[in-house]
Amino acid sequence: LGVVRDALAGHGHLEGRLCIPYLTNAGPVNATFRCIEKHDCKSIDGHQKYMFRKGSGTHMYGVQDLSWADEWIAVTEGEIDALTLKQIGVPVVGVPGAKKWEGHWSNVFEDFSRVYLFEDGDAAGEELWERLSNEVYGAIRVRMPDGEDVNSMYNKQGKDYILGRFKK
Repeated sequence: LGVVRDALAGHGHLEGRLCIPYLTNAGPVNATFRCIEKHDCKSIDGHQKYMFRKGSGTHMYGVQDLSWADEWIAVTEGEIDALTLKQIGVPVVGVPGAKKWEGHWSNVFEDFSRVYLFEDGDAAGEELWERLSNEVYGAIRVRMPDGEDVNSMYNKQGKDYILGRFKK
């Protein structure tokens, strides 16, 4: 992770954003750029919380975990939630937004007996759950409280709260 400073020509709109690289064992394949200003991004006309490079396509975040996860893996909506789970030792991949799910991604979960979907506590999270529950065998719903996500609940309740969600 890093913050964009001295952006390349044509990329000035990414200046000051958090750069979240999408890495594979072969190296970087994409990046997402997240606003880190202390404001409500939705309240600013024409402002986007997340930005992507034009023409870069959509990728699953954290795919390296697919190779070391054993019988189960977690899925989150968003890279930050995936990073939060990863830091507490949970094998996880992230979907870069509820509407960004690619149908062929369900194939990578075929060898897992359980796939925990950490669902954001909002309509978009529910929409992602509905899609995954129909496409991913072994999907188990782990819904966060209304208005919350993995990262916010980790910050409010800690590691034990998040890990305790696997038992329900």
